[in-house]
Amino acid sequence: MKFTTKKSGFLFLLAGLVFSLLPVISFAGSGDSTSIKPLLKEGDFAPTFALKNVGGEWFYLRDFAGTPRQLMSMPRKPVVISFFASWCKPCRREIPELQKLIDKLPADSIQAFLINVADDAEKAVNFVAEFKTTMPVLLDKYGAVAEKYCPQEAEGQLFLPTLVVVDRDGKVALSKVGYRDGDMDKIELVLTSLLKQ
Repeated sequence: MKFTTKKSGFLFLLAGLVFSLLPVISFAGSGDSTSIKPLLKEGDFAPTFALKNVGGEWFYLRDFAGTPRQLMSMPRKPVVISFFASWCKPCRREIPELQKLIDKLPADSIQAFLINVADDAEKAVNFVAEFKTTMPVLLDKYGAVAEKYCPQEAEGQLFLPTLVVVDRDGKVALSKVGYRDGDMDKIELVLTSLLKQ
Protein backbone atom coordinates (compact mmCIF):
# COMPACT_ATOMS: atom_id res chain seq x y z
CA MET A 1 0.00 0.00 0.00
CA LYS A 2 2.81 2.39 0.83
CA PHE A 3 4.50 1.66 -2.52
CA THR A 4 1.30 2.43 -4.44
CA THR A 5 0.82 5.73 -2.60
CA LYS A 6 4.41 6.76 -3.25
CA LYS A 7 4.18 5.72 -6.90
CA SER A 8 0.93 7.64 -7.52
CA GLY A 9 2.35 10.67 -5.68
CA PHE A 10 5.45 10.60 -7.88
CA LEU A 11 3.34 10.39 -11.04
CA PHE A 12 1.22 13.31 -9.85
CA LEU A 13 4.34 15.43 -9.26
CA LEU A 14 5.80 14.41 -12.62
CA ALA A 15 2.58 15.37 -14.43
CA GLY A 16 2.55 18.72 -12.63
CA LEU A 17 6.13 19.39 -13.68
CA VAL A 18 5.43 18.56 -17.33
CA PHE A 19 2.37 20.79 -17.49
CA SER A 20 4.21 23.64 -15.78
CA LEU A 21 6.82 23.58 -18.54
CA LEU A 22 4.26 23.84 -21.35
CA PRO A 23 3.55 27.38 -22.58
CA VAL A 24 0.31 28.95 -21.43
CA ILE A 25 -1.37 30.18 -24.59
CA SER A 26 -3.60 33.22 -24.87
CA PHE A 27 -4.69 35.34 -27.81
CA ALA A 28 -5.03 39.00 -28.62
CA GLY A 29 -8.66 39.83 -28.02
CA SER A 30 -11.03 40.77 -30.80
CA GLY A 31 -10.87 44.43 -29.72
CA ASP A 32 -8.15 46.94 -30.52
CA SER A 33 -4.77 45.20 -30.41
CA THR A 34 -2.65 48.14 -31.55
CA SER A 35 -1.27 48.57 -28.02
CA ILE A 36 0.38 45.14 -28.22
CA LYS A 37 3.82 45.51 -29.77
CA PRO A 38 5.01 42.77 -32.12
CA LEU A 39 7.92 40.73 -30.81
CA LEU A 40 9.84 41.08 -34.09
CA LYS A 41 10.61 44.42 -35.72
CA GLU A 42 10.92 45.27 -39.40
CA GLY A 43 14.44 44.45 -40.54
CA ASP A 44 15.03 41.75 -37.89
CA PHE A 45 16.11 38.38 -39.20
CA ALA A 46 13.20 35.96 -38.82
CA PRO A 47 14.07 33.04 -36.55
CA THR A 48 14.53 29.91 -38.66
CA PHE A 49 12.43 26.87 -37.90
CA ALA A 50 11.46 23.42 -39.06
CA LEU A 51 7.99 22.05 -38.29
CA LYS A 52 5.97 19.08 -39.49
CA ASN A 53 2.75 19.65 -41.35
CA VAL A 54 -0.45 17.77 -40.50
CA GLY A 55 0.64 15.01 -42.90
CA GLY A 56 3.91 14.48 -41.06
CA GLU A 57 6.19 16.11 -43.66
CA TRP A 58 8.87 18.58 -42.62
CA PHE A 59 8.74 22.23 -43.72
CA TYR A 60 11.77 24.49 -43.33
CA LEU A 61 11.59 28.29 -43.48
CA ARG A 62 15.07 28.28 -45.06
CA ASP A 63 13.69 26.40 -48.08
CA PHE A 64 11.84 29.58 -49.09
CA ALA A 65 13.51 32.62 -47.47
CA GLY A 66 16.88 33.53 -46.08
CA THR A 67 20.01 31.39 -46.37
CA PRO A 68 19.01 28.08 -47.97
CA ARG A 69 19.84 24.76 -46.40
CA GLN A 70 22.79 22.94 -47.97
CA LEU A 71 22.05 21.27 -51.31
CA MET A 72 18.75 23.16 -51.62
CA SER A 73 18.23 25.35 -54.69
CA MET A 74 14.59 26.38 -54.37
CA PRO A 75 13.90 29.96 -55.49
CA ARG A 76 13.68 32.56 -52.73
CA LYS A 77 10.24 34.10 -52.21
CA PRO A 78 8.38 36.17 -49.61
CA VAL A 79 6.82 34.10 -46.83
CA VAL A 80 3.70 34.79 -44.77
CA ILE A 81 3.48 33.04 -41.39
CA SER A 82 0.23 33.14 -39.43
CA PHE A 83 0.07 31.65 -35.93
CA PHE A 84 -3.38 30.42 -34.84
CA ALA A 85 -5.23 28.11 -32.46
CA SER A 86 -8.65 26.47 -32.75
CA TRP A 87 -10.10 28.49 -29.84
CA CYS A 88 -8.87 31.85 -31.16
CA LYS A 89 -11.84 33.92 -32.38
CA PRO A 90 -9.79 36.58 -34.23
CA CYS A 91 -8.02 33.73 -36.07
CA ARG A 92 -11.40 32.74 -37.52
CA ARG A 93 -11.57 36.18 -39.12
CA GLU A 94 -7.96 36.33 -40.28
CA ILE A 95 -7.54 32.93 -41.99
CA PRO A 96 -10.29 33.28 -44.65
CA GLU A 97 -9.20 36.85 -45.42
CA LEU A 98 -5.58 35.73 -45.74
CA GLN A 99 -6.66 32.97 -48.13
CA LYS A 100 -8.50 35.53 -50.30
CA LEU A 101 -5.33 37.64 -50.42
CA ILE A 102 -3.18 34.65 -51.38
CA ASP A 103 -5.64 33.83 -54.18
CA LYS A 104 -5.31 37.39 -55.57
CA LEU A 105 -1.52 37.23 -55.88
CA PRO A 106 0.31 35.56 -58.79
CA ALA A 107 0.45 31.78 -58.35
CA ASP A 108 3.54 30.51 -56.50
CA SER A 109 4.84 34.07 -55.99
CA ILE A 110 4.80 33.75 -52.21
CA GLN A 111 4.67 30.95 -49.64
CA ALA A 112 2.11 31.14 -46.83
CA PHE A 113 2.00 28.90 -43.76
CA LEU A 114 -0.59 28.56 -41.03
CA ILE A 115 1.12 27.49 -37.82
CA ASN A 116 -1.14 25.90 -35.24
CA VAL A 117 -0.10 26.45 -31.65
CA ALA A 118 -0.84 23.82 -28.97
CA ASP A 119 -3.68 21.89 -30.69
CA ASP A 120 -3.33 18.30 -31.80
CA ALA A 121 -3.28 17.54 -35.54
CA GLU A 122 -6.93 16.46 -35.72
CA LYS A 123 -8.21 19.61 -34.03
CA ALA A 124 -6.02 21.81 -36.26
CA VAL A 125 -7.24 20.07 -39.42
CA ASN A 126 -10.90 20.29 -38.39
CA PHE A 127 -10.52 23.99 -37.60
CA VAL A 128 -9.03 25.01 -40.95
CA ALA A 129 -11.26 22.63 -42.97
CA GLU A 130 -14.17 25.05 -42.69
CA PHE A 131 -12.11 27.75 -44.43
CA LYS A 132 -11.09 25.58 -47.41
CA THR A 133 -7.58 26.95 -47.23
CA THR A 134 -4.77 25.87 -49.54
CA MET A 135 -2.10 27.06 -47.10
CA PRO A 136 -0.04 24.29 -45.47
CA VAL A 137 -0.87 23.81 -41.78
CA LEU A 138 2.19 23.28 -39.59
CA LEU A 139 2.06 21.99 -36.03
CA ASP A 140 3.81 23.82 -33.18
CA LYS A 141 2.41 21.60 -30.44
CA TYR A 142 4.51 22.99 -27.59
CA GLY A 143 4.68 26.60 -28.84
CA ALA A 144 8.47 26.58 -29.23
CA VAL A 145 8.39 28.42 -32.57
CA ALA A 146 5.51 30.68 -31.51
CA GLU A 147 7.57 31.89 -28.55
CA LYS A 148 10.11 33.29 -31.05
CA TYR A 149 7.48 35.13 -33.11
CA CYS A 150 4.53 35.99 -30.85
CA PRO A 151 4.60 38.64 -28.11
CA GLN A 152 3.95 37.43 -24.58
CA GLU A 153 2.47 38.80 -21.41
CA ALA A 154 4.58 38.78 -18.25
CA GLU A 155 2.97 35.46 -17.31
CA GLY A 156 4.23 33.90 -20.55
CA GLN A 157 0.90 33.95 -22.37
CA LEU A 158 1.27 34.19 -26.15
CA PHE A 159 -0.90 36.53 -28.19
CA LEU A 160 -2.71 35.01 -31.19
CA PRO A 161 -3.14 35.57 -34.02
CA THR A 162 0.30 36.86 -34.85
CA LEU A 163 1.21 37.28 -38.52
CA VAL A 164 4.71 37.88 -39.89
CA VAL A 165 5.82 38.59 -43.47
CA VAL A 166 9.40 37.55 -44.24
CA ASP A 167 11.25 38.80 -47.33
CA ARG A 168 13.45 36.70 -49.64
CA ASP A 169 16.53 37.50 -47.54
CA GLY A 170 14.90 36.17 -44.39
CA LYS A 171 14.20 39.58 -42.84
CA VAL A 172 10.92 40.66 -41.27
CA ALA A 173 9.01 42.98 -43.60
CA LEU A 174 5.87 43.16 -41.42
CA SER A 175 4.80 41.84 -38.03
CA LYS A 176 1.34 42.34 -36.54
CA VAL A 177 -0.65 41.07 -33.59
CA GLY A 178 -4.40 40.40 -33.53
CA TYR A 179 -6.79 41.00 -36.40
CA ARG A 180 -8.65 44.12 -37.46
CA ASP A 181 -10.59 44.99 -40.60
CA GLY A 182 -8.18 46.52 -43.09
CA ASP A 183 -5.19 44.40 -42.03
CA MET A 184 -5.13 42.56 -45.36
CA ASP A 185 -4.82 45.84 -47.29
CA LYS A 186 -1.59 46.59 -45.45
CA ILE A 187 -0.29 43.05 -45.93
CA GLU A 188 -1.13 43.20 -49.64
CA LEU A 189 0.84 46.44 -50.03
CA VAL A 190 3.88 44.90 -48.33
CA LEU A 191 3.71 41.72 -50.41
CA THR A 192 3.18 43.64 -53.67
CA SER A 193 6.22 45.76 -52.86
CA LEU A 194 8.34 42.67 -52.09
CA LEU A 195 7.30 41.02 -55.36
CA LYS A 196 8.55 44.05 -57.32
CA GLN A 197 12.02 43.83 -55.78
